[in-house]
Amino acid sequence: YSKDKDTAKELKHLIHTLHENNMELVMEMFFVGDMNPNEIVRILRHWVIEYHVDGFSLMGYDLPMAAITSDMILRRTKLFYYGFDSSILEASKYNNLFICNDEFYIFSHQITLCFFES
Repeated sequence: YSKDKDTAKELKHLIHTLHENNMELVMEMFFVGDMNPNEIVRILRHWVIEYHVDGFSLMGYDLPMAAITSDMILRRTKLFYYGFDSSILEASKYNNLFICNDEFYIFSHQITLCFFES
C-alpha cells in the first residue's frame, strides 16, 4: 500500500526519515531452501543498495550464510538468523551477525542477550 503511485520513492523516503531520526530498518525475508544462493545474495544486495535497508531477519532453512556473510556489501548489514553454522561465527570478521530464537538474540562477537516478553 502506498499513498502515491511511486511506492519505491515513498519507501525510500520512509527509510531516509527513519535514518534522520536515528532509527534503522530491519526487513524480514523468507527464502526457500532450494533457491539459488547467488539469487539470494543479489536480492539482499538490491535492498541494501537501492533502499538503504540496515539489516535482515532471514527466514528459511539451509540459507547460503557463507555466501551472504562474505559479500562486501552485506558485511555492513545486520543479519539475524536461526541457523548460523558455528564455523561462520568463529571465523567471521563480520560484526553484525545475530543468532535468534524465540526467546533471545545473541550477538556473535560480544555476547549480548536481549529478552523479549510475550
